[in-house]
Amino acid sequence: MEIPAFFFLGFWFLTQAINGMGTLGGNTIRGEMGGVAWWAHAGGFLTGFVGIQFFRRRRRR
Repeated sequence: MEIPAFFFLGFWFLTQAINGMGTLGGNTIRGEMGGVAWWAHAGGFLTGFVGIQFFRRRRRR
């Protein structure tokens, strides 16, 4: 089964953001602190998405 990358990446970003929001309250379900990695993944995704705009090849007219 093939899934377009646009949908997969959107789903992946949502899972990172939702799990990151789950750590904002302090303790997670297992009683652990943390959650930096969730936000690092989401931040890296957004940085890459914005950065692509600067490195995109432009057509010459």
